[in-house]
Amino acid sequence: MLSGHEAEDHVAIAAQALATSAPDAWDQLMKALGQRADLVVHHLISADPSSLPNLQGRAAEARDLYASLVGWRERIEQIRKRKSYADQQRRP
Repeated sequence: MLSGHEAEDHVAIAAQALATSAPDAWDQLMKALGQRADLVVHHLISADPSSLPNLQGRAAEARDLYASLVGWRERIEQIRKRKSYADQQRRP
């Protein structure tokens, strides 16, 4: 199982690949995720109180995924910095 940081790195790498190789598909994905977020908010607003914990969990997951995808550029830069630092530490 991946750690949280490793999982975020994998998401960023996949997002970079899609955003750079298929920008139209990337735009469609981000638009669809935005629409899904709107739907989740609507469900939260109109939810029966007993279903709120489940819906709140789904909303948090949607928010976190969206944030990971939106922040792929920053995450790729962090990966590069970590790799550069690790490479420097290996040099005598």
